[in-house]
Amino acid sequence: MSAAAAPWLTLGVPRPRKRTWFALFLLTVGAILGGVIVVLASLASGWVAALSAFILFLGVHALESYVLTPIIQRQALDIPPATLFAFQILLGVVFGIWGLALALPLMAIAKVMIDHFKAEGATPETTMA
Repeated sequence: MSAAAAPWLTLGVPRPRKRTWFALFLLTVGAILGGVIVVLASLASGWVAALSAFILFLGVHALESYVLTPIIQRQALDIPPATLFAFQILLGVVFGIWGLALALPLMAIAKVMIDHFKAEGATPETTMA
């Protein structure tokens, strides 16, 4: 199960993997389609305007993907950076690029589960019943 499918499961939505894939697919296609439309529309003003729009689109997309999203995720999850870095190295060495890509979602799932059991004093047996 992917980390993005976990909220769907908690809401009781059937087939969360397909819905999660579709939602992530729409976000990716939507961003690319929006960038293509802006670049094509700016072509009417010339190739310099189209190139400028393309560079601006890449800059905004990179800023969101590589700066804003990690900052928001770090604040929302409150995972110590050294712990996450060590976990990324461990999974990267053991599982390669897939381990590196899945390190943050797996760490987030583990932290949410630990916080849940710690806060309520619950055990896995009492939550399964």
